Amino acid sequence: MKVELSMIVDIGDGSGRMTGSHLIVGEMLDTYVIVTDRGMTREDFPKLGKNITASKRSELLLEKLDINNGFLDKHLEEAIQLSEHGLSPFEDPELGEFGSACTRAIVEGFLGEKGRGLYVLSVLVCAIKSIIPEQDIRLHKVRWDEGIDMRSIDRNCVTKWFNSRDLGVKLNTDGAFMTRTLAENYPYVPIYQADLKGPKEEWLELIDLIQSEKVDPSSALRALLYGAYLRQLDFQDLVIETKSKLGRHYTAQSALKLVTDHIDGRKNGGSRLLEIAVHSLFQCVLESKSNNIPSYMIGNLAPIKPMRSPDKKAGDIGDIQLRNSNFIDRKGHRFLRYSVDCKYEIHEVGDEILRSIVHITDPNTPQQYLERLDFVGLKKPPKLSSNPRYSSAVMEIENMGIKVSFRSLEEIFNQFNSDEKLSKKWVDRYLSMIARENTGYGEVTEITTDWLNSLSALL
Repeated sequence: MKVELSMIVDIGDGSGRMTGSHLIVGEMLDTYVIVTDRGMTREDFPKLGKNITASKRSELLLEKLDINNGFLDKHLEEAIQLSEHGLSPFEDPELGEFGSACTRAIVEGFLGEKGRGLYVLSVLVCAIKSIIPEQDIRLHKVRWDEGIDMRSIDRNCVTKWFNSRDLGVKLNTDGAFMTRTLAENYPYVPIYQADLKGPKEEWLELIDLIQSEKVDPSSALRALLYGAYLRQLDFQDLVIETKSKLGRHYTAQSALKLVTDHIDGRKNGGSRLLEIAVHSLFQCVLESKSNNIPSYMIGNLAPIKPMRSPDKKAGDIGDIQLRNSNFIDRKGHRFLRYSVDCKYEIHEVGDEILRSIVHITDPNTPQQYLERLDFVGLKKPPKLSSNPRYSSAVMEIENMGIKVSFRSLEEIFNQFNSDEKLSKKWVDRYLSMIARENTGYGEVTEITTDWLNSLSALL
């Protein structure tokens, strides 16, 4: 079959040479080409709209991977049994040396927010290939004739399974494909160009090894699930160890220093930890029923969100919200009273102000009860960008009766005239949230082992 290419984009391997790998992206056909000194190999991925098998395969996968059918539970149980009989799932002969190295790297590369999508997607493609060996796991969308809607399968099955199991892997209910770089319109070939956090090379190598039948997908699946299981066991021990190091008393100064030092300078997860610090502080302050609570904080604290970006469709503004008494969990009625937007290592605020106006004034999600919007940095308040349009935007917000301020974590903390009781409670609650304990305000969904390790070291 000959298909004319149009709107061609040639994505090379970065070498600049003709030899090497190339993905030629066309309107009706994508072609993956490997050129060596010995010749050329090519694979075609047609996009003719003749995806006959996708629907049937998707239905089968949704049925087999339904959390009530126990497919993933079975593979995890098999992995644990293998280990108990003296064979680590990572040493399964069907994995081989390279498969073992890739699965280990994918498990170990899951740190905080980094690498979570790659890990879950690795579980997904291994499960798909185990159930339907003939399915090309590089084709993650129905835009290709042999592709399937992996996003839907993940959301309804794999992500739902992880969120219902105590393996330390929690995601937004929309699943791994909320990481947009995992949903580009390119096949998952070794030169997949998207910028991904985590062990991208090993992830793509594992897909290539499984697709080329050099690694057994069921063996890879057992190893991946066993890795999460082991990490969770280690994590629980680490939580106990870290809690044992907590002091009995913390002054306001020592509590603030501990939390600040734990977050400061972090390359991965600093933004999320600043959000956790502010959210856990607000929990403690509201529970104290202190007379030092400002009027704009009188309300119900919304649970911490599984993702940091505010959901405009839901009417969210910023990272942390205090709800107005008129709040109803229905679109158009999710009224807020106070909102905090955390800015870790972001020293100037500009476009965020413009986005806030869009969120505040959206007629479908009105926020007529919002009283205050704070932009909060760690050690220093972020500054408003000098561009005049941002100053005008702040004035526009304040003319709606909403106070806009730029503050540091220290300023937020000190406004409550914190005593030893509140300071100690804050440190305890901060640790509890990192330990992914449900304190009644939602749960942190990231793997937080590295955060706990660094906090334990500080203690």
